[in-house]
Amino acid sequence: MQRREFIGLIGGAAGAWPLAAWAQQPMPVIGFISVGSPGRNRMLMGARRGLAELGYVEGQNFVLEDRYAEAHYDRLPTFVEDFIRRRVAVIIVGSTAGLAVAKAATQSIPIAFTTRSDPVEKLAIFRRDKGICKIKLKCTGVKITWDDWHADHRTPWSKGGKTTVDNGQVACSTCNLSKGAG
Repeated sequence: MQRREFIGLIGGAAGAWPLAAWAQQPMPVIGFISVGSPGRNRMLMGARRGLAELGYVEGQNFVLEDRYAEAHYDRLPTFVEDFIRRRVAVIIVGSTAGLAVAKAATQSIPIAFTTRSDPVEKLAIFRRDKGICKIKLKCTGVKITWDDWHADHRTPWSKGGKTTVDNGQVACSTCNLSKGAG
């Protein structure tokens, strides 16, 4: 082998090595948790669209794993624990219930919150109910801080309930998570 060929071979290998090493690194995993059902989940579609607008393409520079509680709130801690164990890059939650569970479980993984609720409507519900839990399954109607409450449906989605101020009520985390399937 001549000197030029040898230098070209070494130089080419050195230039390709960082690319090969980068390609072997696992893609970051984004965990998505919904209290709803799989299918055409609007919050997941919105999260994907938002990531794409920022230049993140699923399968090219990140992997998205989704979990659905299907109104079984008791599943949320298992989903969060799984994502913590797997060391996901970020957890995206689509409900105040999921947010409360994720916040309580980790301070090292960023948590992103997406919702179809209007913040102005949520404020109206909170003010109307004076920040007091209306479910009262596990409490006696405790006053809740803004950061710790859940917006709950009086008539559940599964029974035709709408996401409106009139159908909303304040719930503490303990009561809302204890009611299970709605």
